[in-house]
Amino acid sequence: MRLNAIPTGDCQQQPKLKLECSPPDTITRGSEIFCEAVPDGGAGEVETTAWRFTTDDGVTITRPADEVGEATWSGAMVVGGTFTVEGKIDGRQSPPASHKVFVRARVWTDSIDYPAAPQPRFVGTPDLPYPPIVKLGDRIGDGDFGQYLPATMRWEKGRITGGPNDGFVYIAAPPTFAGNLAIHVNRALQPDDPFYRAQRGMRPGRRYEFVPCDQSFMQSAAQQVLSHEARHHEIEETHWQSAETASTLERALRYDPSRQAVVDSLLLDPVIAERNRLQKVFDDGNKLHIRCELHPIEERG
Repeated sequence: MRLNAIPTGDCQQQPKLKLECSPPDTITRGSEIFCEAVPDGGAGEVETTAWRFTTDDGVTITRPADEVGEATWSGAMVVGGTFTVEGKIDGRQSPPASHKVFVRARVWTDSIDYPAAPQPRFVGTPDLPYPPIVKLGDRIGDGDFGQYLPATMRWEKGRITGGPNDGFVYIAAPPTFAGNLAIHVNRALQPDDPFYRAQRGMRPGRRYEFVPCDQSFMQSAAQQVLSHEARHHEIEETHWQSAETASTLERALRYDPSRQAVVDSLLLDPVIAERNRLQKVFDDGNKLHIRCELHPIEERG
């Protein structure tokens, strides 16, 4: 039996596109990538007709119609995924070409610096009520005797405009802290304060329904408040300087093609919520109960 010969030279192999990117496969979050559609064989004129980028989570960013004819696509990258380009070579249709890119997390744990603990300030109204509005059974630390004011946080958002990650927002740099950091202690806890001196315990000739507070209680209360507010600072400092917080901040990404500014603040919600939880757990478990009756100032004579 005679086999028919396969003709050669009458048909051309379908031309193929390929994508060349720099960096080629892995890029650090926030850095720029440059991708170019080129002929797979190295020769021919490329005409691109569509570009898209699909993230690993399934978000697809389609290049604007007025840009699809450009053979290159570049921009800042914060999330990994796959580039896809469609087009022709020398006027002949080519199969789509794809290229996978991974985004590497930044390492910035050591870059988050929280200010050292400030010296306590003894204050009265309006910062803290004076004399303290407390009674038997209350808990010292609920806001009458002491107050911790954390440092003001400043942060830089990154909003990607244009390119394969168009519409994404992220935290562009580690937060910084400055201003407002303070530890306030009610001036009633100073030994020379009239309210402090009024707490002299049992007084001859007087009958008491409850045991009155004395100087030893006031000394203990002052130590408790100072220690309590200093611990708030330690919790704040540890939280912001932890590897867990840095990792959470690095993962803070949102796709926001509508460019709504309200989305920006949501990036910080997880770390703020965790900070608040840690402080509340401490507050709930570290209180000094008032087990004696405090004298008002007018009864100190």
